[in-house]
Amino acid sequence: MEKKMPAAIVQKSSDVRDQWSTFIDAVIYKSPKFVQRNHKSNDIFLMMNLHVAKDLLEKYRFEINIEHDKEAQEYIATIDDIWIVESGKTEKEAIKNYLTSFIDWSKDYFNEFDSNYRAPNLRPQLPLVMKALIINDVENLLKYTDVQYP
Repeated sequence: MEKKMPAAIVQKSSDVRDQWSTFIDAVIYKSPKFVQRNHKSNDIFLMMNLHVAKDLLEKYRFEINIEHDKEAQEYIATIDDIWIVESGKTEKEAIKNYLTSFIDWSKDYFNEFDSNYRAPNLRPQLPLVMKALIINDVENLLKYTDVQYP
């Protein structure tokens, strides 16, 4: 089955190379751009500024599960299907610790992107990974956090 091209204006990579500065200004100040690697290929990539990327990820939220461990006198924070567990003496501390670890984990995910994105259980994490990397601040990530209780 042949891949369809994006339903947008696709620029040739040779044109992008020839007008690099103009192209970058257009991406940063006007709109995202699709670029085709060469005319014989369906290799197309998308360039956009971080504000647009952040807007694309706006609806994604960190749904953190909080449980209270009475024996340990601490709160445990997790997100379903993500292998991070953090704790804290208060819910807020557990959530902040979790988000800090999530940012660090996101950097590792991105540094090993090829293998992580290809893993079926890790691919769905990409939107939250990108959001954590773009925002890169625990206090700002708190605005995108919903707390779930068992």
